Amino acid sequence: MDTKKAEMVLTYTLKLPIAGLNKFGLFPKNRSKEVLIPTTYLTILAAYLVAAAFQFTNMKREVSQYVDNLEALIGGIQLFRKVLTLTYCEEDFKKLINKMRQFWNPNECNESTVTEINSVYNIVLRVQKLSLSISISAVFFAIISPLFGKSLPSGAWAFEEHYVLYYVMLTMSELITIFSGLFCCFFDCMYAAFCAEIIVQFKILCYHIEHLAADDGNLQEKELNFSNKMKKYVDQHRFLIKFVDEFQSLYSTIMLVQYSTVCLLLCIELYAAMESYTIQFVVRYATMGGIILMQLIFYCIPANYITDEAMAVSNAAYFSKWYSDCFPSMKQPLLLMIQKSQQEITIKAGGVITMNAPTVLAVLKVAWSACSVMRQLK
Repeated sequence: MDTKKAEMVLTYTLKLPIAGLNKFGLFPKNRSKEVLIPTTYLTILAAYLVAAAFQFTNMKREVSQYVDNLEALIGGIQLFRKVLTLTYCEEDFKKLINKMRQFWNPNECNESTVTEINSVYNIVLRVQKLSLSISISAVFFAIISPLFGKSLPSGAWAFEEHYVLYYVMLTMSELITIFSGLFCCFFDCMYAAFCAEIIVQFKILCYHIEHLAADDGNLQEKELNFSNKMKKYVDQHRFLIKFVDEFQSLYSTIMLVQYSTVCLLLCIELYAAMESYTIQFVVRYATMGGIILMQLIFYCIPANYITDEAMAVSNAAYFSKWYSDCFPSMKQPLLLMIQKSQQEITIKAGGVITMNAPTVLAVLKVAWSACSVMRQLK
C-alpha cells in the first residue's frame, strides 16, 4: 500500500515548474513511484547516450554530422545530470521549498516596493511561459524534421543497416526529444523561480531595515523595541544567507555541467557556422549557438541579481534611521550586519566558476578564440 507524503506549499512562481515535473512522475505523492520512475528515465537515457557515442564510429568525415551528433550527446548529458539531481536530491528540494514558508510577506512593504516586487514576479512568470512556448515549438519542429528527409541527430544513424534497431532508436529519439525539451524547460523554470523568491526576500529585508524605527514609548521601551526589531532583521538575514547556500549546493553541479557543455558546444557551433558553405547551414548553426548561449544566460543573470540584492542590504543598513534615537546598543548589530552583507554572496558552479553577467562575456571570448585556433589548425 502506498504511503502518501505531506504536500509542499508552493509559491506562485513555483506552481508551473512543479506541476510540469509532476506530469513526468517527479515529486510524486506516493513513495512507490519515487524510485521506479526516475530509474526508468536514467536507464533509457544511459542507453541513448551510449548509442549516440557509438554513432561516431559510423560517420562520414563531415563537420555537420559530427556537430549534429555532439548536440544530441551533450544535450543528453545535460538532461541525464538534471534527472539524476532530482532523483537523489528530491527530499532536499522539498525541504528547500518548505523553508520558503518562513519568507516575509511583500504586502507589508510600501506601495513602491510592492510594485517593484510585483514586477519581478511578472517578469519571471512571463519568462517561464515564454520558455515553455519556445520549448513546445522546438520539440514540434524537431519531431516533424524526419518528414523533410533529415532524421533527428540520435543514435539511429549507427543502425541504418539494421531495420528493426534503426526504427527502435528513431522512436526512442522522438520520445526523448519530447521529454528532454519539456523537462529541461520545467527544471530551468524552477531555478528561475527560486532566484526570484530570493531576490524578493532581500528587497523586503532592505525595505524593513531602511524604515527601521522604534515605536512610541519612553526611552527604555523604545530601545527595547528597536533592539527586538533589529534582532528579527539580523536573524532573517542569516536565514536568507543559509537559504542561498542550500540553494547553491543543489544547483552547483548542474551549473558546472551547464557551463562546461555550453563552452564546448558554443565553440563547435561557431566553427561549424564559419566552415559551412551554404546559407542554410550558417543560419542553422548560428541560431543553435544563440540558443545554447541563452541556456547559460538563463542561469547567470538571475544569479547576478541575487548578488546585487544581497549587497544592497549593507546600503539599507547604512541609510537606515539608526541615528534618530541613537541607541548605543544598536551600534554593534548594525555594524555587524553591514560587514556581513558586504561579504559578496556569489552563486558558483561547482564552487569554482562565478555565475554572473561577466561570465557570459568570458565564455563568448573563449569560444571565439578556440574557434579561431581550430580554423588555423585545419
